[in-house]
Amino acid sequence: MKIKPLKSTIVQLNLAPTDEDESLTLDFYPNFYDENPFRYSITFELVFVHIEKVKVECKFIMDFETEVEIEKGFSDSSFVKVNSPAIAYPFLRSSLATVFLNCGYSPAMLPSVNFTAINKDG
Repeated sequence: MKIKPLKSTIVQLNLAPTDEDESLTLDFYPNFYDENPFRYSITFELVFVHIEKVKVECKFIMDFETEVEIEKGFSDSSFVKVNSPAIAYPFLRSSLATVFLNCGYSPAMLPSVNFTAINKDG
């Protein structure tokens, strides 16, 4: 099955000054659409404190398209749980780095994530 990323979007972004120390919380999950059996997305919900004492809350979605209809078992596959988030995450990192740079802050340098290890743990 051929799968391609379609678009990535920051759908929510909140920045606020904080006295909290640097931290990172990252959740992600797939979304499937009954109205379009050829598409799905990965949503990331991210909260972190930037080195310049800015708390960031971000919701980011990357849409994917398949060449054939998505079957029921696909949602539990490693492609959805590991590969798709691994494809989408660099787009999230790049988007946030660019936003921070354009806002006058140093770029947000999010860490690498091992989605294989997360899938095994979770």
